[in-house]
Amino acid sequence: MNRDNKLISRYLYKTPYVDDAQRFMERVANKTVIPYQVEIQPGPTGDKICWLECPFCYGGSATNTGKRLSKERYIELIKEIAEGGVKKVIFAGWATDPLFYQYIDDLVETALVAGLVIGFNTRAINVSDRLTHLLGSSSLAQESYMSISVDAGDNESYALVHAAPRDGRLYDRVYQNIKRIKENRESNGGKLFLSSTYLINQINCDPVLASQFISDFKALGIDLIRFSFPQIPRGNTESDRSLIPSASERQSLKNILAPVIKQEAAHEGHSKVLLLSEEDHFYDKRTTPCFSRFIFPTIGFDGGLYQCSQSAGPNFHESALGDLETQSFWDLYYRYDISNLDGYFDQLTKCFDKVDCRCDRKAHVVNNTINQELTLKL
Repeated sequence: MNRDNKLISRYLYKTPYVDDAQRFMERVANKTVIPYQVEIQPGPTGDKICWLECPFCYGGSATNTGKRLSKERYIELIKEIAEGGVKKVIFAGWATDPLFYQYIDDLVETALVAGLVIGFNTRAINVSDRLTHLLGSSSLAQESYMSISVDAGDNESYALVHAAPRDGRLYDRVYQNIKRIKENRESNGGKLFLSSTYLINQINCDPVLASQFISDFKALGIDLIRFSFPQIPRGNTESDRSLIPSASERQSLKNILAPVIKQEAAHEGHSKVLLLSEEDHFYDKRTTPCFSRFIFPTIGFDGGLYQCSQSAGPNFHESALGDLETQSFWDLYYRYDISNLDGYFDQLTKCFDKVDCRCDRKAHVVNNTINQELTLKL
């Protein structure tokens, strides 16, 4: 499988995070397991975690204690996980955008020098010249990617979908930022895979907007243009959910946009256009036993080490593995009782029920696959 197809498989939730469930569990029992990736969710200092108010963001219910790790501690942690055998680091945000963090360039440079595969889940509103240079570097590891959630076809729809200032012209700004990254990648022989996402909701389900979005990013020569649906965020009220399609609404909205998307997907060109099928969507559930903390643990914006990207913040303090301000990553990662793993997973399930965490699509697929494989081998 070539690099592009391998990266596209990530968006289809078919990435082989675990090669063999039985061997994986043996490594867990022996404490020789190493995460497939570590996600870092750095948060800006101050009272406001994010200045957007997207209705489908998990951050709408996030508690902000004001606690943050220092830039120096983040850098130490990136070096620590790389030295311990981790191959990939993801910069993202459960309640914010990683590019809102004022020292993100330093963290990316540290990861690049360490030889880590670098991933980004972002809105690409703030992109410095230095970051553009780093992401365009020919020394960036293979399979590094940036996934940009755009979700609009013009400035007005962008402001409505993201509850952003209408005079900010943010769609244009994001487009120009991606263009700069793409041009820098091309001129420097870089390897960064670029993907733009359109989360279908009640505002942007318009064939004209979708067509404009596809046209704009095809013109850029972006690698992947992906259409999907948002998950229902934990803690949102019914009114907050008004823009998020329910199970019964998803198919009708999909039917509105599918002709445009399929027409564009049929045209030859560099950009691949992808519409996720219904079975690729997952909403509002939890799959247990959960193995996420062994595969993709997450460093939250408050400096805690958490089970996964969907439970990385003060709201989920009870399920945290510990505080990385004073403890090492590996000490916390391997802090579990191998003499009673069944009891440990039962305890985790009870804790997840209490804090009301939910799987994202990735965690659901991984947990389901492992559970099925282990059941078949019993």
